[in-house]
Amino acid sequence: MNERYTEKANKYKQLSLEERGKIEACCALGCSISEIARLIKCSKSTICYEVKRGKYNGKYLAHITQNR
Repeated sequence: MNERYTEKANKYKQLSLEERGKIEACCALGCSISEIARLIKCSKSTICYEVKRGKYNGKYLAHITQNR
């Protein structure tokens, strides 16, 4: 297998409570997924999944998502 592909395989990290707090603040301000992704320095798909996963009564709540 080509080394270039094995180096990038499955490199990811979990979001921290601080990062989730930033997402919560940005969502409250009405920021777009793209803007949040640039701020947190991760992919738009990660932010999109995180926001969908962490909604409670229509709002993203960092502490709820962190506990899950």
